[in-house]
Amino acid sequence: MIDPLEAKFQAWEMDAELAKLKQMNLRSPPDATNSPTPTPPPPVSDKIARFYKILGLNSNASLKEVKQAYRALLKKWHPDLFYDNPEQQKKAQEVIQKMNEVYDKICAEVRD
Repeated sequence: MIDPLEAKFQAWEMDAELAKLKQMNLRSPPDATNSPTPTPPPPVSDKIARFYKILGLNSNASLKEVKQAYRALLKKWHPDLFYDNPEQQKKAQEVIQKMNEVYDKICAEVRD
């Protein structure tokens, strides 16, 4: 079971990693005359390893272990748990959305 401090740390890591991924995906192609050559994005395997870390798993974890960790985090961050605090409920919805993205990425990698 993950303690509250660890959960906050994992949520923070997830926020930072997903912000980087979104930034890389939203960047327009660089203009060759105005900007230097951008640094290449990290390999996909590094991203996937980071996602495993966010879930608290080793990168060689089975799909079953990924599902268990994902479901445990879903139970902790489910928005219905924060029905009396709208701000926290909104934050929980954002965390759940990000966890879904991470889970989808890991499952896609495992299937390939």
